[in-house]
Amino acid sequence: MFPNNDPSFGFPLLLGERSSYDDAEKCVILSTATLLTSNSEGESLPVKAILDSGACCNLISENLVGLLGVERQKTDAVISCLNGASVRVKTQLKTDISNLTGDYIRKIDFLVVPKITGVTPSKCLDISALNLPPNITLADPHFYNPKKIDLLLGNEYFCEFLRPGQCRVPNSQLILQNSVFGFLASGRLSVTGGQSSRVIQCKLIANLEDLHKDMTKVWELEKIEKPIKSVEEEKCEKHFLKTCSRNSEGRYIVQLPLGAVH
Repeated sequence: MFPNNDPSFGFPLLLGERSSYDDAEKCVILSTATLLTSNSEGESLPVKAILDSGACCNLISENLVGLLGVERQKTDAVISCLNGASVRVKTQLKTDISNLTGDYIRKIDFLVVPKITGVTPSKCLDISALNLPPNITLADPHFYNPKKIDLLLGNEYFCEFLRPGQCRVPNSQLILQNSVFGFLASGRLSVTGGQSSRVIQCKLIANLEDLHKDMTKVWELEKIEKPIKSVEEEKCEKHFLKTCSRNSEGRYIVQLPLGAVH
């Protein structure tokens, strides 16, 4: 699964969601699908997955692995993310995915990661003005509502998932692409209520190890070192604390420290 069997090979992973000055109230839609995965008992569990043609591997969250109870295998891989960050992966597994109708089934290798991304989309999108074709089945019927992502399907099978058929929803920037899971939604939509949100986000795997290292460096930089005092300085400070007093006029009085006569 890794080029040249080199576990240090970095897999690029970038999931984008942005808005700009020209359309600050709009949100880019990532292609998502509701599909079925199989647990250790052979039962099907519906999950929301991202289809990402820019990823070189398939990912599954620790949360979903716990629900499936599927046996893991050891591995040693590094996933490269934005700005040189990386995540080391120690386990992988193989499990079946299928569409909701059951006429497409594929056994896929997944790398197990703590978390793939936050909820997608980041905010509820406004579909009130959309005139969606009545004769199609959406891959993710609720693509406009924020929901947790537990699977990422990369470019290995991306083209295999696609089917002939694409349409643009009238008077919108929404494009629907047919796939084995139904029609995938992509493009841009307005945020519910027209809330302006000029946001640039890159969703990537959380690397707790790197975060811990960075925070440790911050604390080291902020830490104020305790000054090292000489013996005479220590005695002087103790003498001040012992003899310092305040008279009736509010003045501070302290005895002068006298050194030994040699």
